[in-house]
Amino acid sequence: MSFTAALDAVTLNPVDGLALGPGIIAPLPIFNQNQGAIGRAEAEIEQASWRAIALRQQVTTEVTQAHAQLAQARDSLARWRAEVSPSLDRSVQHADEQFTAGEASYLVVLDATRRAIDGRLRLAELEADVRRALAQRDRSAGGSPR
Repeated sequence: MSFTAALDAVTLNPVDGLALGPGIIAPLPIFNQNQGAIGRAEAEIEQASWRAIALRQQVTTEVTQAHAQLAQARDSLARWRAEVSPSLDRSVQHADEQFTAGEASYLVVLDATRRAIDGRLRLAELEADVRRALAQRDRSAGGSPR
């Protein structure tokens, strides 16, 4: 909506008090204060605010998950090193002692050795899991890898 002003360029005729002449009609933007663009800008600001909140929640979730994966990988590695690896090494030593004493065939030694090698492979996989979990945690938190 706009307000229209009319200006008469001719002064009043002193004889009959009425004069006709050229004038200017110009709309004055008194009521148009660009509400459409302002409303759109406000909506874009609100949308950006919601996107920022969603992104913050996503980062928090990723960091929490990465931290949990790191804790689980470290726990698995520690248990493997404390319980399984020594057991496999003792198994190889025991099988070798049995073979030396003539109580078992060399196949028992080979089988125990194969299981120990598989255990070392699993240990290397667990160590790699820990390194991956560390990298994922650092990436999620925005830090640089160590």
